[in-house]
Amino acid sequence: MIINREDRRIREDSAIRLERYKNSQNMPHWHYECELLYVDKGGLDVMCNQNRYRIAAGQTFFIDGKTIHSMNALSPDTEVTMIVFDPYILGFSDGGLTPENPALENNYDIPALYLRLKDEYLQKRQFYRRRMTAELTVALIDILRAEKLTERKPTVNTAERVIDLMEDVSLNCDSYDFERAAAFMNMNPSYFSRLFHRLTGITFSQYLNFARCERAVNLLNGKTRLTMTEIADRCGFMTIRNFNRIFKSVTGFSPSSLPQGYALTNRYDALNEASRNPTLNECLLLESFGA
Repeated sequence: MIINREDRRIREDSAIRLERYKNSQNMPHWHYECELLYVDKGGLDVMCNQNRYRIAAGQTFFIDGKTIHSMNALSPDTEVTMIVFDPYILGFSDGGLTPENPALENNYDIPALYLRLKDEYLQKRQFYRRRMTAELTVALIDILRAEKLTERKPTVNTAERVIDLMEDVSLNCDSYDFERAAAFMNMNPSYFSRLFHRLTGITFSQYLNFARCERAVNLLNGKTRLTMTEIADRCGFMTIRNFNRIFKSVTGFSPSSLPQGYALTNRYDALNEASRNPTLNECLLLESFGA
């Protein structure tokens, strides 16, 4: 399984996003938001925390925040509706209750909910964001009342711990090394090395270089007055030569020639050519509203 972080954090002023896809295909990934997924047409295979579910037309699937998942349409004409929302809308964070089975047992009119939310967003009448939140909250309450629920486990599984590590590395990439990562996971270094590669598709060293380049891109986009040597040091590169070499291998540009506004993808499989899925480009975004 390859874990990618999809950078989908919703802005504070827009806690809900609406999306529709045709032939949805993606690699295993995670994000902070929750998703209500509804199959309008065709069928979908969903992998969620290493369990496989087959979702038919008319069925709804709930994906909790920070849950590793992927989906693959069973046919090119499969169409999927997604309502993506901040987990704090109904306490889907820090404990609480969640559906025991993400493939919801009962039928819900998600298309009608989607259209109501879409209308509010497009019309932008007074208090429309609050109305969208209220509409979704009522729908979520109805779902929780109808489904069998379970409490979130206080323990963190290994994949979630790796996610926590990746975030810690992103924040402290200037001072991180392999030994610190293995200690963070409380694992034997050789076992940690194999585990990280199995879950992410890349080595820890590749990910650390990615995180360092991500920080460098942010500094360069911020029109900093720092010299290249100072940027390299703040990102954890030991020498300017090493910085230039790794930065170009990850971004395709030298630090001095980075295009203005360049955004470094959060798809870590870009570092590993063998992990790419050529069918991903066949996924078509039909429409998207919100953040």
